[in-house]
Amino acid sequence: MEHTNRKQGEFSASFSTQLSIGTNDTLKTAKLKVKQSNYGNDEIMEYFSKQVATQCSFNEKEVAITDSFGFVEQTIELNQASNSNEIEQSNSKDEEYEEKGDRSSRKTISSKDAPISQKIAFKQLKQENARLYKWKEMLEDYPEKLHVKLKLRCRKGIPDSFRGYAWQILIQGQKHLNKEKSQYFKSLLEQGGERKTIVSIFKDVSRTFPQHVFFKDKFGVGQKALFCVLKALSISEPETGYVQGMGYMAAVLLTYMDMEDAFCCMIGLLKGFQVREMYLPKMPGLQRAFYIHLNLMKKYLPKLNQHLINAKYEPTMYGSQWFMTIFAVGFPFELTVRIWDIFMVEGRKILFRVALAIFKLNQQSLLGCELEGIFDVLRNFQKSIDADSLIKTALSFKFSKKLIDKFEKEFYEKPDKELQKLCEMY
Repeated sequence: MEHTNRKQGEFSASFSTQLSIGTNDTLKTAKLKVKQSNYGNDEIMEYFSKQVATQCSFNEKEVAITDSFGFVEQTIELNQASNSNEIEQSNSKDEEYEEKGDRSSRKTISSKDAPISQKIAFKQLKQENARLYKWKEMLEDYPEKLHVKLKLRCRKGIPDSFRGYAWQILIQGQKHLNKEKSQYFKSLLEQGGERKTIVSIFKDVSRTFPQHVFFKDKFGVGQKALFCVLKALSISEPETGYVQGMGYMAAVLLTYMDMEDAFCCMIGLLKGFQVREMYLPKMPGLQRAFYIHLNLMKKYLPKLNQHLINAKYEPTMYGSQWFMTIFAVGFPFELTVRIWDIFMVEGRKILFRVALAIFKLNQQSLLGCELEGIFDVLRNFQKSIDADSLIKTALSFKFSKKLIDKFEKEFYEKPDKELQKLCEMY
């Protein structure tokens, strides 16, 4: 059931012939040395950064049962599954999942009632094909020609099988790269990079989506791909370098595309969507986002906003992960990609709308809590959040880009001193 939406093997085969491995160590020996040296061996760094993903290894002892986005829900030990009890449990999980429905048509049709299921499957296939054709047609002339229904359809969600292709077109990363993508990416991987940065990336890749089937294996294909994208990005963008948070964004992209395309899209997000300023030293873009967010809270949820300020619950305690990663950390993956769909077309406005929606949906509970309780309420909410409900609530906040621009201008020219103090990064 492990699946990926990428051309990883094709890219790797051609790439691996052009790079020499920096050491004769086997991967097993490399793992041992890394463990012994606590990521401190230069040869291991070279090995890991130049070792390109080849093929995903199959664990013959277990099978991972994932949700529709690749996150592991259950692991079945094959030598313990002979009585088929665990298999039956996983089948019942599939049937339960079908009943919930899935807007991106990722569901599996049960083998029961085959004639009816076949009719349903055929109807769904026709609907999905028609939907994909509409999306392909809509993006053919983007960005020169903006389809009148593009924004509306992004709000409903891009079809998951089309999402990786659509994101690449909407992000327009190649426009900001100004270089031939493949050769540039390869040339970056051949460089050594700053040692401190490489060590940080090396440590962080294993912490990024550890429950996702593509990233869960240490030194596996997913972790290697993520390492390569982040290393290339850190060298390509020396002003930002590597900052924690970038890993989650790159990982989201890698679940839908290969390394080259993910790298190109990361460049596009940083340079074309005002994300780069959040990762610069002192994070000026993040402070600006906090200031705009607090002004919107003051305007739309004044009572709750004052309560949070009195409780000393400041945006630095929650907003960094929200805004820097485009809600990629701590939220259900289905919600994350839905927010990303809208972000690609509407930009940063959706980030502020989603933040408002989170607080609005929890307003009554939060008003009765002090600081520790506020953390608990929002932590529990993030685990059980319904994507459709949150998106609907977020879009109910009607404000124009001009209002955001007004608060941004105020932040730079004549900021509210109290709000400005709440936005400071320590």
